[in-house]
Amino acid sequence: MKSIVIGLLLVLGLAACEHTTSTDEKRWSRLNNDEVFLVKGHEKIVHANPDCPALAAQKGTVIKCKVKHGRLMDESGIYMNGPEERLPLCSSCVR
Repeated sequence: MKSIVIGLLLVLGLAACEHTTSTDEKRWSRLNNDEVFLVKGHEKIVHANPDCPALAAQKGTVIKCKVKHGRLMDESGIYMNGPEERLPLCSSCVR
């Protein structure tokens, strides 16, 4: 009986240690410490390439930001999103 309980605890412990990351989390982690471009308009969207055709076609204010642990900080040091808020990423220029 004792070995069954220990085996069950080991299985539960391994399952608890398993951590999966989503595709968006991987994309955000690749952008860490990079310079990106935030378009603030009807909706907010993040672009990584200044030559992105989707960025040129966007209507709104383009703000140059730096990614710090998933948060966007503009040139004056003001954060553009909250710590848990992940803004949508451009599907053509952010891999």
